[in-house]
Amino acid sequence: MTINDVKPVSKKRLYFLDNLKAFTIILVMTFHVAMGYTTWDLPWWVNDSQKNMFFDLFGFQVDVYIMPIMFLIAGYFAGPALFNRSITKFWKIKLRRIVLPWVLSVLFIAPFITYAIPFSRMDNPPNYFSFVTTKFFGPNFQQSHFWFLGVLTLFFYC
Repeated sequence: MTINDVKPVSKKRLYFLDNLKAFTIILVMTFHVAMGYTTWDLPWWVNDSQKNMFFDLFGFQVDVYIMPIMFLIAGYFAGPALFNRSITKFWKIKLRRIVLPWVLSVLFIAPFITYAIPFSRMDNPPNYFSFVTTKFFGPNFQQSHFWFLGVLTLFFYC
């Protein structure tokens, strides 16, 4: 069987997957809001002084499965996308839609998100530019909320 023998994938929508993805995205957003109100102080998160154990329980329940569902949906559609184009075309699209936004976000948006931590916890926070040059691109480097793009790229590669 060659790639030319594979029939094109139907353009029909799978509404249950659209609905599952939309529901999961709402859970992801709600989860991230709830993390600020948990009873434990997360060192990498901006925490509010008003805390409630409900948010702990919600976080414990939701955190387990929200990203695996998103990766499963992405993987489900990766196969048909690969069958409809060459590997080179597939990776050109993935580089433009996943890798480039990941790199740009880590370099230009993640420093602002990371700076919110000392900014929200210190009476006299460091200057943003000195924080970025000495801390963020040093011991405090992180991908912030964009970690999933790197993992998704790795999953597509494997």
